[in-house]
Amino acid sequence: MLGGIQPFQEFLHSPAITLDFFYKKYRKKGEKIYSNIKKKFGEDSYLVLCPYPGTGDVYIASMYMEEYMKKNHIQNIVWIIIGTSNKKVIQLFGYDQVYKLSPVELIF
Repeated sequence: MLGGIQPFQEFLHSPAITLDFFYKKYRKKGEKIYSNIKKKFGEDSYLVLCPYPGTGDVYIASMYMEEYMKKNHIQNIVWIIIGTSNKKVIQLFGYDQVYKLSPVELIF
C-alpha cells in the first residue's frame, strides 16, 4: 500500500475505534430511550427487557415475576417489549406497565 494508508486502515478497524464509534452512535440513543421510560414510569421503576417477539419467554418470565418481586423487594415493574402479543401475555398476569419498543429502537 501507499505510504501510511495501510496502517491507517488497520487503525480504523481496531477494537478501540469500533467501541468508540459504538459509544458515540448508539449509547446516546439508548440513554434517551432509558430516560423517557424512567420519566414516564418513575425513577424507582425496575425495567424488564423482553427483546424477542415470541411469547414463550415472556410467559415464563411473567409467571415467576411475582415471586421474584417479593424476594427482591421490587414495587414498580415496567416490561419493555416488542410486539403486541407480548403485551397481551403480560397483562394475563395482571401487569399493566408496559413500554413497547419498535424493532428499530431495540437495536438503537
